[in-house]
Amino acid sequence: MRRKFLSVVLCVCMMLTMAPFAFATGSDDTSTTNTQEQAPVANSSSGGSGGSTTSVSLPNDNTGDLTISTDNAVLDGSAEGTANLTYTNGKISVTGNNVTIKNLTFGDGASLEVNADTFTLTGCIFNGSTYIRNPVSLNVSNATVTGNTFSATESDGTPAYYNAIEFSLNSGHKLNSATLSNNTFTAAIENNYFSAYYFENNAKITVENNVIQSANKGSSAIRISNSAYATGVEFTLNNNSYEYGNSADSDYEGFILLQDFAAEGADSQNFTSFKINISNLNTPDSAKRLLYVFKDRVGIISYNQPAVTGDSSIEKFAIAKVDNSYSPSLASAVAAATSGQTITLLKDTALTSSISIEKNVTLDLGGKTLSRKGGMLLDIYGNVTIQNGTIAMTDTTRSGADIWVNKTAKLTVEKSATISAPINSFAIAYYQDCTAAEVTLKGTLTGEGSGITVNGNIKDKDSSNQNTSNKLILDGTTINVKGHGIYQAGYATTTFTENASTIAGSTGIEVRAGNLTVTNSTITGNGTFKCAGNGDGTTTDGVGIAIAQHTTKLPINVTISGGTYAVYESNPQTNDADSIAKVKLSITDGNFNGSTAAVYSQDVKDFITGGLFTTDPTAYCGTKDSKKLTGIPSGNSSYPFT
Repeated sequence: MRRKFLSVVLCVCMMLTMAPFAFATGSDDTSTTNTQEQAPVANSSSGGSGGSTTSVSLPNDNTGDLTISTDNAVLDGSAEGTANLTYTNGKISVTGNNVTIKNLTFGDGASLEVNADTFTLTGCIFNGSTYIRNPVSLNVSNATVTGNTFSATESDGTPAYYNAIEFSLNSGHKLNSATLSNNTFTAAIENNYFSAYYFENNAKITVENNVIQSANKGSSAIRISNSAYATGVEFTLNNNSYEYGNSADSDYEGFILLQDFAAEGADSQNFTSFKINISNLNTPDSAKRLLYVFKDRVGIISYNQPAVTGDSSIEKFAIAKVDNSYSPSLASAVAAATSGQTITLLKDTALTSSISIEKNVTLDLGGKTLSRKGGMLLDIYGNVTIQNGTIAMTDTTRSGADIWVNKTAKLTVEKSATISAPINSFAIAYYQDCTAAEVTLKGTLTGEGSGITVNGNIKDKDSSNQNTSNKLILDGTTINVKGHGIYQAGYATTTFTENASTIAGSTGIEVRAGNLTVTNSTITGNGTFKCAGNGDGTTTDGVGIAIAQHTTKLPINVTISGGTYAVYESNPQTNDADSIAKVKLSITDGNFNGSTAAVYSQDVKDFITGGLFTTDPTAYCGTKDSKKLTGIPSGNSSYPFT
């Protein structure tokens, strides 16, 4: 038995000495499987700043697992002067730093995994026909992935890869910089093309000149997570293009997906400090969404958004922009804007909730319509200018206003803007907390509702007994509504500029507190005349200017020196004499007409000193140059009295 055993050992030794040199050299594996550490080639060359490079070769027959642990190693699939060698049925594992793999074809069953600081993948082809979930996994800090082609499909034509290239799947190597350029995907990837999970603070990622074939609209080109809770990460995407294999709509369409998959109870992965700059993006005609943020266990969310800047190639995906920063919603654009900037609406937008603006900004509606069914659209606290488009509340079942101004807000509605109010609502309203709010109205108010109102709870003194100074300035505006054009229920000062305005409604203006100065303009009441007390609303229809002291019994001072109207002053609340004595009226010029009387006053006397009238104004004429005036014929057939 001992002799037989020694004979066997001797035979084995003889067999090992007869093994081919290429198999034995450089391998620590004494098994018969085709797995090796690395196969250095004799010639080496300078690696520049990284030191000399060492060429390595594939395993025998270009198949089986391979580990490359040497720094500055180069695996070149065309080193022997042939076209790209094809590597199959194995994984190349790279642990050496600054390794380059180039000009290699990854065929059936082939994949690559890198765990190192720096790595380069260039000129490679991925065309296997067997399914692999992740053909390229790069747990690296710095990567260059350029000029590669992905054309893998299974025999039935379905995608052979689930994800194409995944970066930093664990915290061992957080991604600090990466360049992905000139990669071409001629076959679809089932899920994501470039995915990254762990980033260093202020990481810089460049993605440019890539051509991507998406399997469908639910497949994203770029997937981003923030498992390391990094800040200041910047992505630069330039001159990329993509198409859909299947263009059926998907709830998860997006060229870019930002996914927060923080564990339940953990802090959310924050994307608000991430910056994504996109230029020259060539998109499918049917593409509808550029990016979205997805939170596990919640779904797609509208908050926690990155800052997206770019050019006109991405405008079709955005709702609004601030300069060249694009936003998926008007609310996020408002949040991103800083003082003095212009927010531009890019498409007709229906809000589902109101937007509060506390900044000094311009809202350029871009010729579009901003609408909401069911309530207020804008809640203004800052200094806001609205221009170039339409704001419209469409719900007719609730009262309210399209726009509320608050406290010391300033609102300017430019000539190019229109605000439309439904029945029972106002286009613009001063909230009861206003103390020094100011609205300058140049544009158009229209609709089945009313124009503008000052809340009846606004007094001439605030809660600290300080004077209030709310203002309404009409500068060439047009108000054409079914309800009241202006309902000044609370205390404010309304003035008209030299640019004539046109106001038409059931009553043009009703003043119940505060000051009104009119120097020109045409103000018309189209409603059927009526006047009745109302402690919670309007009192008078059918006149140009109605004056009716509210139950608050605040002072009223109306001065008219030009324009065309009918004037009607009354006391529908039957306020006491001392309160009514605070109502002042002065008419020095203008054209006055009305279906019943050009001018009527229940309480104020001696206030007319000039103007043209369709009815005799003698009962209200005052004194001029110490002489008591009376109405006299004017010689004007349209206005026979002066």
